Amino acid sequence: GNETGSFNGTLNGNNYTISDLYINRTGETYVGLFGYLSAGANLTNIGLVNVNITGSISVGGLVGLSKGNINMSYVTGNVSGTTNTGGLIGYVVEGEVFNSYTLTRITGSGRTGGLVGYKTDGLLRFTYSSSNVSSSSSIAGGLVGYQTGGAILSSFATGDVSAPSFLGGLVGSNTGTITSCYWNNHSG
Repeated sequence: GNETGSFNGTLNGNNYTISDLYINRTGETYVGLFGYLSAGANLTNIGLVNVNITGSISVGGLVGLSKGNINMSYVTGNVSGTTNTGGLIGYVVEGEVFNSYTLTRITGSGRTGGLVGYKTDGLLRFTYSSSNVSSSSSIAGGLVGYQTGGAILSSFATGDVSAPSFLGGLVGSNTGTITSCYWNNHSG
């Protein structure tokens, strides 16, 4: 993938919010406030309110593809993409997400999740999503669309989830670890 424009530093948003962020890049990969978060990078205390973000592959409200760490951050609004679409992060390759949440409307066409679309490693801890998730293809979850590695700990989801197949209140499809998590929603 194209890692140009990747963020590899530390940003503390100091609990300020960014409102009405609009990104419309329907043909692009790695779309979000930060398209690509490098390994070792840190984002903390960032609030995105009423986003309207559209991309293609690996689309998230805060980060498109993440190898870094995110703490105390949240997103509200609308996020849409094709594959790997999530309210906070489209695709988590590695790194940790702590104490963060989403209240969004997510629209994708595969590997679609309220917080994270696709997660191959890394850790989500103390995260939650009250997002409504809709995938026109398979694999959608209230918190994570598809987890193939890593772990989700002490997290929950309460949004509605819809997809033709492989849908779940918490995770659409999972081969990773899930501990002390719950969901409360309507799936169909």
